[in-house]
Amino acid sequence: MVAGRSAGARVACRTALHLGASGVLALSFPLHPPGKSQSSRAAELGLPLTGGLPVHVIQGARDPFGNPAQVAAAAPGLAGLYAVPGTHTIPQGSATAVATAVRQSCAAYRTGRGVSCGNEVGGR
Repeated sequence: MVAGRSAGARVACRTALHLGASGVLALSFPLHPPGKSQSSRAAELGLPLTGGLPVHVIQGARDPFGNPAQVAAAAPGLAGLYAVPGTHTIPQGSATAVATAVRQSCAAYRTGRGVSCGNEVGGR
């Protein structure tokens, strides 16, 4: 599995097939520049989907780069879409929601695709 946040999520989507990944986890995928929804990056988000890879997105509920509803509309084949409190820079107070979404995403990979993910999220 490859993963990334913001620009790193774009890179993960563009490189997943080439790297032989078995899935993508995208945190705060920047679907479009703020206020410019006509400049969509949906094609990038869809690249791993076209190769049959599952894609999970964790997105801030008020993300100006694309809220969860916009992400869902742009990529209807997502394996998982998790809305968490916050914007593009998800606040520290949302750490529990993000950790839960990451755990759910990893569990889906583990059961659906045989990918190994750690059981714990966050610093030690």
